[in-house]
Amino acid sequence: MYAMEIYFRQCWIDKRLRFDPADARQKEIKVSVSILRRIWRPDTYFVNGKGSRLHEITVPNKLLRIQADGTVFFSMRLTVKALCHMDFRRFPVDSQTCLLMIGSFAYDSRNLVYLWWEEARLSSHLYGIPPTIVNSSNKNLGFEVTAMAQFLFRPDLVQFSHSEALVGKEVRNMLSMTIPLERMIGFYVLQIYLPSYMTVAMSWVSFWINREATPARVTLGITALLTSVTITLTGRMGLPKVPYATAMDIFLLICFFFVFSALLEYAGVNYFTKAGNVEIPRRIDDATPANGGRGGVHGDGNSCLRMFADCLRGDRRYAPIRSGGGGGGGGGWPSSESVSGPNSESKIDRAARCLFPVSFVAVNMAYWLVLFRAGS
Repeated sequence: MYAMEIYFRQCWIDKRLRFDPADARQKEIKVSVSILRRIWRPDTYFVNGKGSRLHEITVPNKLLRIQADGTVFFSMRLTVKALCHMDFRRFPVDSQTCLLMIGSFAYDSRNLVYLWWEEARLSSHLYGIPPTIVNSSNKNLGFEVTAMAQFLFRPDLVQFSHSEALVGKEVRNMLSMTIPLERMIGFYVLQIYLPSYMTVAMSWVSFWINREATPARVTLGITALLTSVTITLTGRMGLPKVPYATAMDIFLLICFFFVFSALLEYAGVNYFTKAGNVEIPRRIDDATPANGGRGGVHGDGNSCLRMFADCLRGDRRYAPIRSGGGGGGGGGWPSSESVSGPNSESKIDRAARCLFPVSFVAVNMAYWLVLFRAGS
């Protein structure tokens, strides 16, 4: 379905409305649209329309003019919604070709004939169209599209046709307008693509966070994952439930895959390279405990209050492992050459910092290249 705002202009001849221009002192009279209830007018409707409406603010947007020879000009401002069979495989960079059909609701082709304005001018002798209509230069009959939602309208590519169709047992006169539509991608770039790129880049920040900062890295990964899901659901809103994947679906799946992979990367880091516990590290010379032979670091007899007091006094049992040039001295504290401390850098993180951005850029280049080549 598509929607567009148009000025729909019609013209017909009713000899019962002829008047003497000398008496009226004008060749054309402007009358109120309320007179439409008292005169005949064609029962035009949009054959494939759905939910069209007339603009009525501040008054019904209608215009009626009657000329001396009985020629009636009638114009309305409408918002037309019409059905159209669309292919969304390249959405949101797709181009569609839609059809708008116009005809009479009750009259067959023997009683009412529709013609486009240009067609009427070329075949005026066949239908007895008076010169006042053919030579009229100030009456823009037919369609004037003023706005279309989501699509770029190009009037120079619109094609007009005239045909007859069998409706029930009657032959109806029909007018058709083929409208090429090109979707404007600006909204989707701002609302879907850029936020998705930022979400994927946000998930890479975890590669620079200390591998021992488990809450920070897990929270960042899950937040990026949920944000990616939210963007995916937002992108599907307003889109028909088609049985195939659109171009935007593929893009969102790519982004979701990279965000989820960043979360799995930390699982690999945590499983393969984690060394000890950063909060309460152990000394190397555990065989000679500094707490007077009471066993563990905390001691069986130490309460939480005593441990807190020891920590405030700077007890080395609660100090983090430090790497540096202290050699093997310092009461058994390890040097950087002997043991890798918990703040050491993971080789998996170092590889991910390069691998993830490069692969994501490569996949996106292939995505856009295939997408635009498919439309050319």
